[in-house]
Amino acid sequence: MGFCNSLNIVGSALTAERFRTDIITQNIANEKTTMTESGEPYRRQQVVLEERAMTFADELSNAQGGGVRIAEVVESEREFTKVYDPTNPLADENGYVTYSNVDTTEEMIDLMAASNAYQANLTALSVVKSMITKFKKISKPIGKVKKKLDLDIKKLKESIRKSTFLKKEFQIMKEL
Repeated sequence: MGFCNSLNIVGSALTAERFRTDIITQNIANEKTTMTESGEPYRRQQVVLEERAMTFADELSNAQGGGVRIAEVVESEREFTKVYDPTNPLADENGYVTYSNVDTTEEMIDLMAASNAYQANLTALSVVKSMITKFKKISKPIGKVKKKLDLDIKKLKESIRKSTFLKKEFQIMKEL
């Protein structure tokens, strides 16, 4: 696996976790929303992640790294929260107000998990960047050595060619 594939994997995970964080904060912001455009309270959104699909040809050529992608954002089917508040203008005939199905505690736990996953991916990115830097540092002298060896080989070939040429001249002079 090349460095680019590693960067693609980490980058896709960072993007996915950032999106997940955005959805969680949207859920927290809408916890007390009692009516949306659809006429019902806000429904909790959940992000579904999946492995980035690779074809057999992609796998063979390593053209695209693995990673994750956002499969979809689904609405929670959990029941809405009903709170008894007969003075609220949104209360039903029994005096209950229907609030969203967002549980702040659950959202905070999800937010911490997303934050930890994001931090872990930042650490992985740092490791990959460090490996690339060290590879560049190591390969620089190797490139210089290769150039010197190429030059030495060229000089040696030239020397051999001259030596062969001198031998032939010596042979010719000897025959005269």
